[in-house]
Amino acid sequence: MTKLVDPPSYAEFKKWVKKQRIKTSDEFKKFYRTKLPPNYPKDPLSHYTRKGIWKGWGDIIGKESYRLQNPPSYAEFKKWVQKQGIKNQKEFAEFDKTKFPPGYTKNPSRYYKNKGWKGWNDFCGTEQHFLKDVPSYADFKKWVQKQGITSKNEFAKFDRKKFPSGYPKNPDRIYKKQRTWKGWGDLFGIGNVSGKDRHNQSRSFKKARKFVHSLKLKSRKEWMEYCKSGKLPKDIPFQPIDVYKNRGYTTMGDWLGTGYIANRDRKYLPPIEAKIEARKIAKKLGIKTQKDWSDAWNARKIPDTLPSSLWSTYGPKGRKK
Repeated sequence: MTKLVDPPSYAEFKKWVKKQRIKTSDEFKKFYRTKLPPNYPKDPLSHYTRKGIWKGWGDIIGKESYRLQNPPSYAEFKKWVQKQGIKNQKEFAEFDKTKFPPGYTKNPSRYYKNKGWKGWNDFCGTEQHFLKDVPSYADFKKWVQKQGITSKNEFAKFDRKKFPSGYPKNPDRIYKKQRTWKGWGDLFGIGNVSGKDRHNQSRSFKKARKFVHSLKLKSRKEWMEYCKSGKLPKDIPFQPIDVYKNRGYTTMGDWLGTGYIANRDRKYLPPIEAKIEARKIAKKLGIKTQKDWSDAWNARKIPDTLPSSLWSTYGPKGRKK
């Protein structure tokens, strides 16, 4: 056997094979006849075995070995997968393989086939198509309202680990099949006028707002509690922005009549104008500290065009452009 002059290390040889995109040992045998560098071994198995560093073709070509070293139990692997936030088989396949701990298989359905595998839904901790012991719609509705969930968005963000066994994460699909579904509004206990009917059945924005003002509610929380009480007229939406977004609705403060404007909806003066105006007000009111400014702002002595905290709005991290 011809002795190679300055042959590559195992790591260098492996890197070269990967660069050529060789996927099997047979592909390598066809490849080396014409494109193998002069000092590279034609029989890497024998060459690197003699050196005591051969790890198998699976390692060379980057394909997982059937014999993993210290693989985790199905339960441990499942726990790790869910911790990564992987929700389905597609996301698992696209997950960065360099982040897999040693011994963690890239093909769990095959590896754990007779070692606890129960399907991708169980593995990723997502809902199966067929739930066992699903509660009645009435029981599920009661549970949802007990959690204080008042919107579809809140339901979607609710901690899945807190769902009792058999409780669906897609209730509209489950209960539609059972013909008991009455809509998201009914589920949350805040009335149910949905879809296109909301626009057609709702009273005008001005009339609806006039009615809401008469309730003298002080906050969004009080509004939601009123909606859940069952007293809300059917022609007034519990989410006014959905119906009146381009028909007069501006803020919840305007809707309730409190005049309050959420910080995200406020329109403040540009930095230079704000600086000039703030100095005038501070001099007039004798303001010398941030606390003095905040107290004056809470007492409504500061115009809405200036924030309660000048630094957080106009400082380096919150500077308005």
